[in-house]
Amino acid sequence: MKNLILILFIALVSCSGSDDNNTASVNIDENLAGKWSLINYGKWPQGNFGYEKNDIIWEFHQDGTLIVTINESVELHPELPLPISGNYECSTFQTPQAYDFGYYDNLAISGYPDTLGYRFHEFQTNYDLSLGHEDPTDGNSYWMNFKKIE
Repeated sequence: MKNLILILFIALVSCSGSDDNNTASVNIDENLAGKWSLINYGKWPQGNFGYEKNDIIWEFHQDGTLIVTINESVELHPELPLPISGNYECSTFQTPQAYDFGYYDNLAISGYPDTLGYRFHEFQTNYDLSLGHEDPTDGNSYWMNFKKIE
């Protein structure tokens, strides 16, 4: 009887371990991981609104975390997405359709209503990443250009 209780106790202890190692993976484009400095925000038809390097940083982590850091002294465009420093959850996914801006991949950010299209620029001299959104129903088109800093 003691052996049966001991076997049951060992089985119970070995099965009650945490499943922390089995957490669902978040799909983040590995090329997006790193620190990006926003250098330009544009909105149709208003045009471009420029920023200095390191005024606004978006830091993407492979675990699906996006950390936005905004220099307190910087003047923000009133419609800039994510205008507050903080931590957000994000994921990327592909879509078979192309947008007018030529984006083929999508970025979803928790708490942000728009899905952003994104693309990398291997041969651009002034920026490396573009994020954008175009809503054909209301003309709400905007874009953000980033330079990779890490």
